[in-house]
Parts: sequence; structure tokens; C-alpha cells
Amino acid sequence: MKKLIYLTALSLLSVSAIAQKLTDKDLQGNWKLSGFNHNGVNLNVLTGDVVISEDMKAQLSPEMMSQIDESVKEVIEPLRLSNVTFAGNSIMQNMGGQEKNGTYTIKDKDGHQVMTTSWNDTTTSETTVWMKNQQLYIFKYEQGQSAEFVFTKA
Repeated sequence: MKKLIYLTALSLLSVSAIAQKLTDKDLQGNWKLSGFNHNGVNLNVLTGDVVISEDMKAQLSPEMMSQIDESVKEVIEPLRLSNVTFAGNSIMQNMGGQEKNGTYTIKDKDGHQVMTTSWNDTTTSETTVWMKNQQLYIFKYEQGQSAEFVFTKA
């Protein structure tokens, strides 16, 4: 049993040591929104395909499923134009036609990398960020709602 625990701990430490930290240099440039995941509804922005988790499907009526499909048709084009650009410590975000500008910092917090953004409209946001398969993931959790944005380098 001790051997199993030791091997598991060693494996976890090895994976942690190999994991690459996200740097400001990794973020630089223009990133195009390619995916959006919100509370079990996953949208491929490039294709318009929607995948709904089994948990979410169990909570939805056929009418609600239809409403989700209609909503996606309404928002897909503006979402396809959405992007985020990093230049130095500046950030410019265009989400569905709404633009915001500001500055950001990245720090380690509770085992994750967190981006804190100070927007020009005097608001701030804190999001978890990571890279996977050359895609940038930005995750926000607020008031019981989660949203994950997936960006691909343009």
C-alpha cells in the first residue's frame, strides 16, 4: 500500500514539474474565439455545433432544447468575430461586438494561474487561464455560473 501511495505521489510530482507555466510572452498577439462552454452547454464557434452535457439534457424539456438551438443561431455570427489581443501588459477584448480595453497581470493562486484585468471602465475581473493543445483557455466562475472561453491564435 505504501508503494502505491509513493508511486502516485511521485507521478503527480513528475506531471507538475513538466507542466509549463503560462507567460506574458505566450499570450502576445491576437486570439480568435473558437469555443464557449457555459454551464454544460458547449458551443464550437467555428462550426456552430452545440453539445449539451447529459446532466443538462436531463434538466431540459424539448422546448428548452429548441430554444437553445434558436439562441445559438442568433449569436453565432457575432461570436465568430470575437477575439482578444494581448500587447505587452495591455489587453483588448471584443466579445460579440462589445469592446473593452485594459491591462492585466498573471499570478499563481491556489495551484492555478490567474489573470487579473483592470478594465478602462474601472471594473476588474479575475479569471483562471491555461494553455492546452496550443489553445488559450479563460475560465470565469461568478455567482454560481461558469463560463469557459477557448481561443485559437489568429
